[in-house]
Amino acid sequence: MLDQRVQDQMTDLNEKYERLTTEYDELHRVVMVMRSHMSGPYVCPYWPHGPGDDQPPPLPPSASPLF
Repeated sequence: MLDQRVQDQMTDLNEKYERLTTEYDELHRVVMVMRSHMSGPYVCPYWPHGPGDDQPPPLPPSASPLF
């Protein structure tokens, strides 16, 4: 009886491990695709807009002119 419960738990843990491994691999793939799109020579790493946007990012309120 105890052996069967241990076996059931091991089976469940193995299935969860397989799902986690699959999800991690997919996450890694997505991150690599995102990084490949962001690593162009003209892309600023902290630019909040797409590389084709002509507008600069908005200034923070403290940097706005007083006039």
